[in-house]
Amino acid sequence: MDTIDKVDPRTLRELSILNAAYLYFLADAGSEELTSIAQWTFDRGIRIVTDKSGEMKTRLKSENDGAGIGKILTDGSLVIEYYTSLQKQALTSIERIVSKDNKSGARKHLSNYIKKMDEFGNLMAKHFCDTVEEKAKEKSIEIIPCIKKEGTWESKAKKIIPKRKEIGTLMLDGIPVEEWKEVKENPRWWEPANWASASYWWCDGKRNLKEIKELLELEAGVPVENFDLIVYYTFLEKYGLVEFV
Repeated sequence: MDTIDKVDPRTLRELSILNAAYLYFLADAGSEELTSIAQWTFDRGIRIVTDKSGEMKTRLKSENDGAGIGKILTDGSLVIEYYTSLQKQALTSIERIVSKDNKSGARKHLSNYIKKMDEFGNLMAKHFCDTVEEKAKEKSIEIIPCIKKEGTWESKAKKIIPKRKEIGTLMLDGIPVEEWKEVKENPRWWEPANWASASYWWCDGKRNLKEIKELLELEAGVPVENFDLIVYYTFLEKYGLVEFV
């Protein structure tokens, strides 16, 4: 890993200039930049939804039984819906760059992009479902619907709504290592499948642990395994890092 003594000062200077220019552009953006930012956000959103659909189609190739295909059908539909929703939220947020007097016009302008993104997401979802059904038909496989049953864990997780008490990265400094639960190192670095770190950013006091687990799986593209969120957040709550609301 690079440390400060290994980094070329010129590289740091150039990186700082780029970051400053980007931040200045966003801070100074207004009605005149609305269309450009909306178009960039829309184009990026299209790529993201397309890529996620492609990832699910790739996973489909390895499934050769009704249950597996049924699960991919459910997972793929949820993933496309989720990422389409994120892009729509990103487009909606652009409204913030205009003044209060111009928000109504900006909202109307952005609604066109949001509508198109919604239509694109629906199109990709339908195309994905068609692809799944075509494979099943070609292989003469009956698709078995994926029905997720709630067990004891899910029932308990629905009742726990964690809210982080600190802003920023979660650190376990000061807590004896032998007291740590579900982790062996500080969860400071975010990765989609770093359940300890990734889940912490969803702790806004609005989502329960069952919902957080579902969001983690949507973003990581793999199930949460060998990590008990209930045990972990009970541990964090004990040491005052989160509160249950």
